[in-house]
Amino acid sequence: MSDIRSLTMSQAFNKSTTAPRQVKTTPQDNASHREIESSPKPLVRLALKMVKAHLLSRAKGASQAHYLPIRNDAVKALPLEQPILPIPRSFSFGADKVKLSPEFQIKVQYSLKDQQQRPPSVSAIDKALERCMDRLQLKRNSTVWSSTSSPRNGNPGSNTIANGELRELIIVVDDAVAALVHGMDESYTINISLNSADITVSASAEEDAVFSILNSETKDPQSLDGKVEDDDHRLKSHIHGRQQGDFNANGVAVAKAVLKTGTQWGVLHGLDTFIQLVTASPAPDSGMIEARQEQFKNVLEIPNLPWVITDKPLYGHRGLLLDTSRHYIPVKDILRTIDAMSMVKLNVLHWHVLDQQSYPLVSKAFPELTNKGAERPDYIYSEKGVAQILSFASERGVRVIPEFDMPGHAASWGRSYPNLTVCLDIQPHAQYSAEPPAGQLDPLEPFTYSVLDTLVKEWTAQFPDPLVHAGGDEINFDCWKTSPRLKDYIEHHSSREGYEGALSPVGNLPGPNDPNAMKRTRSGKQSGEDKLLEVFVDRVMEMYLSKGKRPIVWEEVALEHTVNLPKSAIVQVWKNARSTKRVYSYSLTEDLNQDEQKLIYGGEACMWGEQTDSTNLDSSVWPRSAAVAEVLWSGNADDKGEPRPLLDAAHRMSAVRERLVSMSVAAAPIFPSWCGKDLEACLV
Repeated sequence: MSDIRSLTMSQAFNKSTTAPRQVKTTPQDNASHREIESSPKPLVRLALKMVKAHLLSRAKGASQAHYLPIRNDAVKALPLEQPILPIPRSFSFGADKVKLSPEFQIKVQYSLKDQQQRPPSVSAIDKALERCMDRLQLKRNSTVWSSTSSPRNGNPGSNTIANGELRELIIVVDDAVAALVHGMDESYTINISLNSADITVSASAEEDAVFSILNSETKDPQSLDGKVEDDDHRLKSHIHGRQQGDFNANGVAVAKAVLKTGTQWGVLHGLDTFIQLVTASPAPDSGMIEARQEQFKNVLEIPNLPWVITDKPLYGHRGLLLDTSRHYIPVKDILRTIDAMSMVKLNVLHWHVLDQQSYPLVSKAFPELTNKGAERPDYIYSEKGVAQILSFASERGVRVIPEFDMPGHAASWGRSYPNLTVCLDIQPHAQYSAEPPAGQLDPLEPFTYSVLDTLVKEWTAQFPDPLVHAGGDEINFDCWKTSPRLKDYIEHHSSREGYEGALSPVGNLPGPNDPNAMKRTRSGKQSGEDKLLEVFVDRVMEMYLSKGKRPIVWEEVALEHTVNLPKSAIVQVWKNARSTKRVYSYSLTEDLNQDEQKLIYGGEACMWGEQTDSTNLDSSVWPRSAAVAEVLWSGNADDKGEPRPLLDAAHRMSAVRERLVSMSVAAAPIFPSWCGKDLEACLV
């Protein structure tokens, strides 16, 4: 089951319509969302348009869902033996084939400035080089079927004899220390050819270049200053075209391969694509031990040269929401998930770390929150564990955006500090909360804001990303009305000034011309319930804005309530989907005009944890999230608007599932094994 969520970035609110209420779908859902960039007026109108379109899509049901075509000959296809996912935005290939030399190495050209700024041997590029070599080595030593290729794997060019050798990949990066933020340059180009005149490397940085080499045998990064004669001469042959070194000592043509990027993040993506260009076949002298397969020392090859790939993401925010409150997910499993995310070019981990059921994030100031609110004493995320996750993600070009869901979904807070919450554990829970146990933060309790002010300082210091998710979904006013104080505030206008006077005043909010200026979500009369919610929202938004954070909230805050929100706030909108096929067919720009489509900010796959823990995390997330990854990077239509065929996408999905399994990610099967013989039959 898959749950699709969308994000809208707001900057003005001028629509008074109330959106239909939506309910979370199957808990272990995997999803995608869309985010929309700021614009002067259309927030609520645009968000409502998406919600209504999504509800209409849901009402049609799976049997009437719109799917992409199974075949579409108008869309350029990749070679079958190189099913790159996400499919590059632009590519061309030929019919030559080269072998990777046993001494294959990767050489990176940095500027001296970059070399001086980056910590030695621990940069994102160094780690990416090591992963690339590890995965190439895995291909060398993995089990390879020696039987005739099935139609799924066959290709007219796959039987071509290698007519060249590739000894090195040269990476040229303009800025190797670029910030890990939304909008970062993630583009790259790859050129691999037997004709070195087809490939050029900019000579502008030649004199200032510092080279890092990773060899397939040693895997140890080496720094060279350009004074090593052989290596310097070899690079110049790349720079100046066909000179010496086009043939090795045995007269075999030497191919040239160059990966060019603007930043280290493009290097990471380019290397993941390069790995997928490499195929493995049994070495000629390998014999059979078992009936059909054996562990071989494989030959690595790149077929279909010359390759020219020019690639960049369609959307800058390509994420995965991971819920670790309903069920604790160990740090090692989160790291494995991040590693898999980077393989498919997802770049945001939306960490839904707190919820009704547990409070696993350790606080220095309020350790009782986890001591009494965590599921178990050992089911916690310590400062060290969080730092490990952040570092691991950063090395893979993945941003971590935490979500602290409030004022609803806060029963776990009340385990240690009951006066923070109202309606805690009240029955029947269905009347007072979306799911058990009941409990919401008390917006008129001064201690609530004392705790939040301290926690927000901790959170914003701990998580460096400029974005933070403030939650705000499924607020239940019946819960608040169980408190005489809150009920009085809601129902009696004359009582409100006294209650608000007991709270610390809202700090200095931005002026009207500031991008973060507060503005009403809807016009019209404000209910007492919404006024109470606004008391909370105003204070929490001010806390985040004062720390330089840009808040995200769930759609209910903007579409169902009349409150103030920053014009820069991001509003997350949902949609429902039920299969990989439907996820891949989902259009992020559905029912949006051209101006609105330009405001799309990104997307996300969502893994809700009610029925997911570490035992089924991998199979719940993968490989379906890879479908979301391709939609967000490449789009499910080409640059001419032609829909990408499901048959080709299914082939790429099957291949990425095999890659994930080879890396000990327990990704679920997409089809029965028989479908490898006739994949199209399994899509009908």
